[in-house]
Amino acid sequence: MAENNKPTNKASMPEHIRKMFEAKGMLPKQDTPAPPVQNSEQNKQLEPEVQEVEPVDQTQPVEDVEVQDNNQEENAELETTSEKPKKIKKEKQPKEKKEKTKMSKKKKKLILILSAVALVVAVALVFVIMYIVDINKKMEAPVVSVYNISNETRLYVEKNDRAVSYEFYIKKKGVGKTTSIPSSSNEISLQAYLKEPGSYEIYAKYIGINDNATSNASKTVVYENYEKLSTPVVTKNATTLAWTPVSHAQKYYVYYGVKDGQAQYLEVQASSSTENVVFNLSEIDKLGAGAYTLYVMAVGAENSYYSSSELSSAISYVYSTKLIAPTNVVYNASSHILTFSIDTTKVYSQSFLISVNNGQINFEFDINEISQTIVVDMLPFVSSTTISSITVASVGDGTYTTNSDASSATFA
Repeated sequence: MAENNKPTNKASMPEHIRKMFEAKGMLPKQDTPAPPVQNSEQNKQLEPEVQEVEPVDQTQPVEDVEVQDNNQEENAELETTSEKPKKIKKEKQPKEKKEKTKMSKKKKKLILILSAVALVVAVALVFVIMYIVDINKKMEAPVVSVYNISNETRLYVEKNDRAVSYEFYIKKKGVGKTTSIPSSSNEISLQAYLKEPGSYEIYAKYIGINDNATSNASKTVVYENYEKLSTPVVTKNATTLAWTPVSHAQKYYVYYGVKDGQAQYLEVQASSSTENVVFNLSEIDKLGAGAYTLYVMAVGAENSYYSSSELSSAISYVYSTKLIAPTNVVYNASSHILTFSIDTTKVYSQSFLISVNNGQINFEFDINEISQTIVVDMLPFVSSTTISSITVASVGDGTYTTNSDASSATFA
């Protein structure tokens, strides 16, 4: 019994508990003293402490308590052992997380690859759709050009990458049917389809992969197809030129020279006769004496589609003759002026022989250019001579012409 009626730690410990600690070696073994006599009030004060401890069956032997304690230790060991797998699991969890992280990265990479493939497929699909729409879209109509190269007429349109082929159409204006000319090229020769001279209507199309893609017809181009007449083959004899009639020729031009920059020619009408066309050289003689180079050309009718032929080969012709004498010869004795006239269309001489008093004085008077009336001042030639007669003659060149007859002057 402690002072102040308070139990000590040892006295306050219940007997069965003390024995448990003694069995564990935690408390020294003690003889069991007789329980002290306590009043009822002290017992009441001790009851609350007893209630806090888990009740133990007083009849249970001490060995059983020890066994129970051993079981508790085994249970504690089992609990500790059971906790080890849990720790092992906890230790394995980081590896699993890493594996899960790796798997998630692979999945992300796979998703990215699949997304990229899907995007490429989508873009390709868009292009395919656009291509399908494009190849079925109607092409714009071409523009036809007609040009000549190396004596060949050709048709041309711009190339079109969508065109499977090209098609040209030609029809003679007002006559016949339209001829269709399919082609794998955008340029063709038209020569084989120009059967005869005339006006032709031409247009073209781009042929597509189907009717929807095929273009409308181009604007119509009118091509005037002219045929050059055959060149006459001319032969010459003493007095004529002759050639075989040229088909579709309406007339012929016989060129003989150039004057004031213009070609000079004589015209010969054609006839329906199959006999040779004949041209008389006396027509050239009328032009005056001289050397001529002649050419013949076949000419088609106006507004026809037959163009003039090339010039024939050159034909040389020389006309030699006596010149025509001057006319209207007049001498004014007071002014000493002599005048006379010449035919400018036939006289090629620019020199004139003037004779005074039956050959007493003879001189040649040259002019710079031919004019119809010639004026000569005689004073320098006859200043101290009494004039009784004057004659004037045209002077020839000695090859194609000879001197004309002399014309006598009248006095005024």
